[in-house]
Formats: sequence, structure tokens, C-alpha cells
Amino acid sequence: MLDLIGAVALLLWGLRLVKTGVIRSFGVKLRRWIGSGTRNRLLAFGVGLLATLALQSSTATALMTATFAGSGFMSPMMAQAIMLGANVGTSFVTRLLAFDLHFLAPLMIAVGVFAFSFSHSKAAKGLSRAILGLGLMLLSLRLLGQATEPMQHSRVLAALMASLDAVPVLAVLVAAVLAFAASSSLAIVLLAMSLTSSGTVTPTLGVALVLGANLGGAIPPVLGTLNQGALARRVTIGNMLVRLIGCVVVLPFIETAALLLLDVSHGPTALIVDAHIAFNILLALIMLPALRPLSSLMGHVLPEAIENEGGPRHLDLVSLDKPAIALAGAARETYRRLRHRDAENKS
Repeated sequence: MLDLIGAVALLLWGLRLVKTGVIRSFGVKLRRWIGSGTRNRLLAFGVGLLATLALQSSTATALMTATFAGSGFMSPMMAQAIMLGANVGTSFVTRLLAFDLHFLAPLMIAVGVFAFSFSHSKAAKGLSRAILGLGLMLLSLRLLGQATEPMQHSRVLAALMASLDAVPVLAVLVAAVLAFAASSSLAIVLLAMSLTSSGTVTPTLGVALVLGANLGGAIPPVLGTLNQGALARRVTIGNMLVRLIGCVVVLPFIETAALLLLDVSHGPTALIVDAHIAFNILLALIMLPALRPLSSLMGHVLPEAIENEGGPRHLDLVSLDKPAIALAGAARETYRRLRHRDAENKS
């Protein structure tokens, strides 16, 4: 069990290194790119997908997007489209990591360490940090496989998994709690993949764990925007609502879904990855045309507070650590006040 905990911890640390490395190297460009991808739903969806592929974290994409929506730089509807793309992007990352690439781990770790040691620019250090993190993730997946293999002979674990298999709702809740605690749906899906590959988890239970991981992964962004305005909270709570509805709809048909995936997947490992991808793609296909009603619903659930006309509307304390967003907000606030003053002079 200690080996399993250590492997999961290494995976989470690798994810953190990749995310922080990419943000330090390309953070400003990435924020501008996300902020500009709001011309239509498909473009916003693609921006969310590609941003998450780069960051390896839909949580990071969600928090950036919520900040933009809260500052008025994009509509909540376009922000929801970005979130749908981010969810699909996370599932694609799982597919990439599912390939047997562990032989690259030592090389990437060595390159990342040496590049970080001899780099001087912030961008180069961030990139080498991301390479190191990816190498640690690949190494952790190998350790996960080695740690879960002996578990198929554990009677205690077999009894626990049988209990979860008998009550899929409980399995979903357990996976959701784990994903929330780890602040990563990706880590829990990869853990489910390793457990299924070793025979510890049945295909039906594996699909239930995937559903729970998707639900639990939507909670950290909600908590991260609690101190922001209604516009920002609409994005993260709306994303969690979409995933919750998806879980509720799929759960009664979980055995049928597992059987269908068994027919099209190449082995138990691929089944978990395919379930993760299929769930998020289906949600995107269903919700992209329905974003306007979703945005309207979230507007009724979380109405904007009535602002005093003399108070600021585009200044947000949360964006102070993001100079580009803070300056843009200040410019919008200045423009709004000038328009208000001109209107008063004319009247």
C-alpha cells in the first residue's frame, strides 16, 4: 500500500511540475490565447482542449477561464464552451499517458534536471521543469503498475472492491472524494486504469470510478472561485452541474456501458481510457448546442449583485497576481467611467 501511495504522490508532483512549468514559460501567452478564443462555441471548445493538453490540468484552465469571465472579458456561455473542451482535453491526456512510454522516463528526467540546472531564462527553466514533470509522471505510471499487481492476491482489497462493485453509487462517491482530495481527476483515472489492468477492478467498477473521478475533479475549481463574483462562479458551478448530470444519466446504464466498451476496447487498460474519453465527448456533443439554456439557468441560480453605479465593476482583487488581466480590467473600468461621465454631462 505504501508503494501505491508513493506512486500516486509522485504522479501528482509530476502533474504539478508540468502545470507550473508551462505557466511560467507561456503563462501570459496562454492567458491571452484563452481570453481571445471567444468568437464562437467551437473555437472556445478548441481553445479549452488545447490549453488543457498543454497544462495537463483542467483545473488550471477552469480557474483561468473563470477569472476572465468574472472580469467581463468573455461571456459565461463561451466560458462554458472552454470548460467542455478542457474536460475533453484531460481525457486526451489520459490517452497519451496510457501508451507504454515508461522507457522515456529516465531520459526526460535527466534532460529536465540538467536543462533546469544550466538554464538562466525564466522561460527555459519553466520548460525544463515541465519536461522533468512529464518524466516523473511516466515513471510514476510504471510504479503504479508494479504497486497494483500484487493487490490482486489481497483478500481485503478483493472484498472492498466487491463491495464497491455491488454498489456503483458508492464507487462513484469514493472516486469523487479521491479526485477532490488529489485535486486531479487525471490521477484517479490513471489509478483506476492500473487497478483494472492488474485485475483488481472489474470493467463495471472501473467505469464507475471514471464517473466519480470526473465529478470529483470539478469540485476544486468551484472552491477556488468562492471568493469571486457571480460571473466567475457560474463557470465552475455550471461545469460541475454538467458533470453531475452526466453521472446521474450514465449510472443506471453502467453495466451496459462497460459491455459496449469491452467490445470496442483493446484490453482493460484501454477500457478505462475509452470510458473517460467517451464520457467527456458525449457531454460536449450534448451540451455545446445547449450552452445558451445552461447559461440562462446559471444566471438565474447565481444572479449578479446589483452594483452601486459609482463603484468599480471590472476591478477584481483576485486578478492582482495576474498583471495582464488586472491592467485590462483597469482599462475597461476607466472606459466605463468615462462613458458614464459623458452620459451625465449630456443629460
